[in-house]
Amino acid sequence: MRIPPVYTERKDLNLDTELVRNGRANVTIVVPEGRLYGGPSKRLQAAIQARTGVRVPIAEETSKAGAAPISAHVIVLGNRSSSRTIEALYNQYYTLLDLRYPGPGGYEVRSLHNPFGNGRNVIFVGGSDEDGVSAAADALVRKVSEAEGEEGALSLGWLMEIELGRGIVVPQDIRDFETWEASAGYGSVGYFGWNSISKRMAMYYMTGDPFHAREALRLAFPDDRAKAEITEIDGERIENKDEPLGGPYHYNAHMMILYWDLIEESPVFTDDERLRVTNAFASQFGHAQDQGARRQVAENVRRGARGFGDPPRSVGSRHGQWSAISLYCLGRYFQTHYPHALWEQSMEAAKWHFASLHRHAWVDGEHDNLFWYNTGMAPVLSYMLITGDRKPIENGVMATLLRGQEILASGREPDWALN
Repeated sequence: MRIPPVYTERKDLNLDTELVRNGRANVTIVVPEGRLYGGPSKRLQAAIQARTGVRVPIAEETSKAGAAPISAHVIVLGNRSSSRTIEALYNQYYTLLDLRYPGPGGYEVRSLHNPFGNGRNVIFVGGSDEDGVSAAADALVRKVSEAEGEEGALSLGWLMEIELGRGIVVPQDIRDFETWEASAGYGSVGYFGWNSISKRMAMYYMTGDPFHAREALRLAFPDDRAKAEITEIDGERIENKDEPLGGPYHYNAHMMILYWDLIEESPVFTDDERLRVTNAFASQFGHAQDQGARRQVAENVRRGARGFGDPPRSVGSRHGQWSAISLYCLGRYFQTHYPHALWEQSMEAAKWHFASLHRHAWVDGEHDNLFWYNTGMAPVLSYMLITGDRKPIENGVMATLLRGQEILASGREPDWALN
């Protein structure tokens, strides 16, 4: 058995979202508790009924239909601040809908395909405000009315209709891209998860402009010109300039696979390109700072073993943490779409790295140098969001760690502990 596997067939893209099948509802419209988005949700319900004769249900986010991981097709209205369902998907990096994106009055109608590996899809009817959500609903109503199909059936394919909000200007030059993790030290060059490829993937996802998707591919399989650009712009953020998807620096790795998971189904890519990207990402398993954990993963797979022994006494340094997160995100993508013991064990190894947080608040590398304390908290929080592990909140460990951050904050402007 080769580790990592080499793939000869791409995953099932799971493109179609059946809203109505055989005269029966096959989707639920999910809305926040209360009356928020009542008008838009009813317009959608009426449009589907007019098209098919079937009245699909509307359910609140606290219902079974609104729970993540989703267990059936859903149409979800809102953003991460107005919808608990979207918040759960947002935390796991399955959407960017919030109060900043798509912006004031802007909207998106977007399909998310098979995020949990059970063949179920999400259609986002999203906006940063109520006007945006209403406009998104109207856009989806148009798509429903224009959809072809037999009576008593309705299916929608890949969707990405984006209208950015008022005042948003989109740069073309990657040097002008601004990241939401901009800091005093790195600025919008970005660091933790960011490099030229993840930025291009994010920009395609957020704008729908195919230029950025093609740029991501050009950099992923670079010619001499692209290698020179990567060298100039990214430096160490992409260590292997010949094979960027397989050779990112561990600080900068995890967002590439997260964004690829969000854009892979786009018709801007061919099946050959998808398969090439898939294999390039799989090779990333062998390129990381923390080779010890990955050797143990591979050995477990060869022996058919499970687990990694007793939990470590503490969480690793920032280097170990970001390496573990990149391994988790890589494993999540492949275990969802290409299940294999290697990827299952990769996810378990990442969880094992943070397992000590279930017992006590101790993070290596941050107990002898307080200057880096804040950046030692960032990967812990990222891990908790992406994995859904909330035990460190429930047992008080995160309160203890963040109390340390609070003590270090001086209240001055600028404040080194918050930069």
